[in-house]
Amino acid sequence: MQSRRDFLRLAGAFALLGTGCAAADGSDVDVLAADLGDASTFPASVRTSGRLIMPKSATYTAARTVENPRIDVKPGLIAFCNTEEEVAASVTWARANARKITVRSGGHNYEGFSMNSDLVIDVSGLKNFHLGTDTMTIGSGWKQGDLAARLFAARPNTAAVMGSCKSVAFSGFSLGGGFGFLARKFGLGVDNIVSLRVVNAEGEILVANAQENPELFWAMRGGGGSFGVVTEMEVRVHTVPTSVTTFHRQFPIAQAADLVPKWFAWVKDMAPELVSIMSMSGASTSAHISISGQFLGSQADCMAALQATWGTTFVGYSTQRTFLDSLDHWNGGKVSAKSSRFRARSDYYLKPLNAEGIATITRVLVNNKDPWGFAFLFDSYGSVIRDVPADSMAFAHRKDVLCCLQIFMSWGNAQMNGTNPLDARTAARLREIAGVLKSSGNVSGQAYPNYTDLTRDDWATAYYGENLPRLQQAKLSFDATNYFCFAQSIPMPAA
Repeated sequence: MQSRRDFLRLAGAFALLGTGCAAADGSDVDVLAADLGDASTFPASVRTSGRLIMPKSATYTAARTVENPRIDVKPGLIAFCNTEEEVAASVTWARANARKITVRSGGHNYEGFSMNSDLVIDVSGLKNFHLGTDTMTIGSGWKQGDLAARLFAARPNTAAVMGSCKSVAFSGFSLGGGFGFLARKFGLGVDNIVSLRVVNAEGEILVANAQENPELFWAMRGGGGSFGVVTEMEVRVHTVPTSVTTFHRQFPIAQAADLVPKWFAWVKDMAPELVSIMSMSGASTSAHISISGQFLGSQADCMAALQATWGTTFVGYSTQRTFLDSLDHWNGGKVSAKSSRFRARSDYYLKPLNAEGIATITRVLVNNKDPWGFAFLFDSYGSVIRDVPADSMAFAHRKDVLCCLQIFMSWGNAQMNGTNPLDARTAARLREIAGVLKSSGNVSGQAYPNYTDLTRDDWATAYYGENLPRLQQAKLSFDATNYFCFAQSIPMPAA
């Protein structure tokens, strides 16, 4: 059975908005490489414990490696912080020494926005954990797989809304939206954030919640790392059943014309215990459409929930698992495999993909002779996700959303070794396909902030919609000097 991560990993087998911020492509490497400056004044607890990594360090290559091998950036310094105080001291040092910073936890940002050629503050060591009655309070360094296991160990059948990749940082996942297999039942990851602790550009520690710094709290729930460094989060937890049921079936691409409209009609009002992913992928004669998903409950109850729409389609194509086993299933195994080079674009459907759009995607797959693979993935939204007002936080994709589309491209080697000849060609091809779908496929022009995409010229309005002006004012209020600046950080408002 093909996992969700398989869709992304195996697909390859077959303009910035005037922010003044550099892209994470190594293009600004000359700023620092020739002159590291005097790091002897860096906060001692990091510097003297072997956690301040420089290009001459034996662990430098491993320390600078991120999930997408297309991202090949050589930082001057990488500071692995284990405490909130170390983060604050690192930010203070960086400001005092005119250093640019970016912040990394899991290193999964599609475009590598956690990297730069100056100073990277790595918070993966922040792993405090406290489980309360209805919430957990955690450091921002937890990976999703480790956190899920820690939660179950502390209290069986307790979970938080997480994504499908175990090595993704829970903090970044949640702050950027956070769609996962519990989202239609309990809300997106961002909907479950109760409170944040944030280091600002002055090195001060702020609390952001509904009572304290409420505008910062509004902005960071969807606006993410444009305002400061999150060091700690309080997040709601939920009781989940002992068993869940996963299902998956693959069909020839010729059946897409019948299956796609049926899937869109189904997900609009399906039970909140269900989440489904439809995928169109493969190439030439191997092109196919798959429908997968998960039900919070037994196999018998899952089949009953599917029967009204799908009849016997998934009989014999489902598996009852423990909740933790389902995480391994969607991850493609207990350990995440290395990725090939990739890039992606997202959009949202407020109306079903129409016949012209189905035909367009089918042609792209069947006629693909290029050395890269495509996967068109549709994640079902709706249910409690649409009940949250779009202006209640920065994350805006709500009321009329049927699903999120991800166009995923993968190619080439899985090693970080500089620019690949296909990198520019894939960017051009992604723009081309997205343009055709925009004119023919009922896409909305919106985009999921967690699927960062430098091929988009309209990224700010696509990510944030009508919430963008308020976000820009929050940026001015909480980061007036635009210190937390990267290629797609919230742009400052016009003067």
